[in-house]
Amino acid sequence: MANNLWKDQVGQQLQVANQQITLCQREIQHDMDSPKEQLFLQNALGAVSKAWQIIESND
Repeated sequence: MANNLWKDQVGQQLQVANQQITLCQREIQHDMDSPKEQLFLQNALGAVSKAWQIIESND
């Protein structure tokens, strides 16, 4: 059980990261001329997605 504790903790932090990314996306959508910010968000989403894959592969 303690073995999965880290997965739960990391998963919670990834959920927080996803929420923050979503908020940023909403703000950026108001400013259509922000390709650099869009790229940053895509990179952040990719990192979160990869982290989830790592967690799931360690089950």
